[in-house]
Order: sequence, then C-alpha cells, then structure tokens
Amino acid sequence: MQFPILSIIVFAPFIAAVIMLLMKPEAKNEIRVTALAAAVFDLVLSAWVYYQVYMHPSLEYQFIEKYDWLPVLGISLHFGVDGMSAPLVLAVPSKGRLQADSAARLKAAGARFRNEIIAGPGGRQVLILDPSGNVVELFEPARHGA
Repeated sequence: MQFPILSIIVFAPFIAAVIMLLMKPEAKNEIRVTALAAAVFDLVLSAWVYYQVYMHPSLEYQFIEKYDWLPVLGISLHFGVDGMSAPLVLAVPSKGRLQADSAARLKAAGARFRNEIIAGPGGRQVLILDPSGNVVELFEPARHGA
C-alpha cells in the first residue's frame, strides 16, 4: 500500500482545527501559528501531488486510496487524482469521493439527484443534493484490467 497522501491532505485541516479548539482562547498567537503551519503543510503536500501528476502523466487515476467505511451499506471512501482534477488538489483539498454503487440505496431512501448516473471511460459519476441543498459528487473509477 502506498503512502496515504490524499487522506492526509483532506484530514490534516480537520485535525488542526480540533487542536486549535483545544487551545486556550487567550493563546491567539499559538492558534494563528497552528493554523498557518497546518495550511502550509497542506499546501506543500498538495503542491507535491500536483507536481507528481504532471511529471508522470497517465490516463489512469494516480494516488488511489480506498477505504471501506460502512461495508454493510456498501459505502466506501475512494480518493484518486487524474490530470483534470490535479489543479483541484491545490484549490479544494477536502473534496472526498464515494462509490456510485450506493446511489441506488440513496435513491430508494428518497435522496434528491441532480442527474442520472453517467458512465464513461474514467468511471461512473452522479450528483446528489444533501439535506442542506449542497451538491455531493459520488464517483467510482473504472476498473481497468479487472
């Protein structure tokens, strides 16, 4: 298994936020330093991923990570970067992707979908609205050679 760099990019800000919440409110300078350190750390990792994707272009996803969160419900967390999404690693490092296999279960539960499942050479994708009206992308990459 490779180093989980995408997971670290996504979850490091949350860990830093928890650390800052545990600090005393009077320690404003320490809180600022912690926030800055977390942002720089995340930016450096994101820049490294961006650089690697463009130095080693591929038609396949790179830095793929997959974690089964709720296997009983068929829900897993799946990260991967392709050439099109590499700039988004720098801009929006906290965008997670879930498998589209759970779309049928969500539709049966009354979830609101913005589109039907779209299948292409890269995989399957669908957009769904959360209870607050925010758009969430469910994505499953294509299984090449399987």
